[in-house]
Amino acid sequence: MTSPRPSSRPAARLVATDLDGTLLRDDKSVSERTVAALAAAERAGIEVFFVTGRPARWMDVVSAHVHGHGLAICANGAAVVDLHAGGTFVEVRPLARPVALDVVRALRAAAPGTSFAVELTTGIHYEPQYPPFFLDPGATVATAEKLLYEEAPDTAAPVLKLLAQH
Repeated sequence: MTSPRPSSRPAARLVATDLDGTLLRDDKSVSERTVAALAAAERAGIEVFFVTGRPARWMDVVSAHVHGHGLAICANGAAVVDLHAGGTFVEVRPLARPVALDVVRALRAAAPGTSFAVELTTGIHYEPQYPPFFLDPGATVATAEKLLYEEAPDTAAPVLKLLAQH
């Protein structure tokens, strides 16, 4: 005897997808079919999330390809950005600056020659030795200790990521 088949499946409430190598093609474009499917999902009341290690500042490229559909969980979960609203931050889970400084000190002691970049909600900043992916004209170049310094707690832009290169 077989068990009865449910007459209807539960309705989908969420679509979550990675970007690079999943949603985005090799040329970083998104197919028309995928864009239409994302728009249809949103019209049906289904939340659309893009999940990526990319920084929030790179979401404008994704937003352009998907015509502003969805929310993006960026920087390995440190920030949620609303693509409907031009990439505004909805939520930020910052890395505490004292913790980031402890990591810098520990890595410098364990692996001399390590260089750092600091991704803030306002952009990327890096040490002179850090090999940037591209030169960001808005970046501050200084030691990690100076990049992570703040006059008083919670007075500087939140830290989203600490990147290390050895």
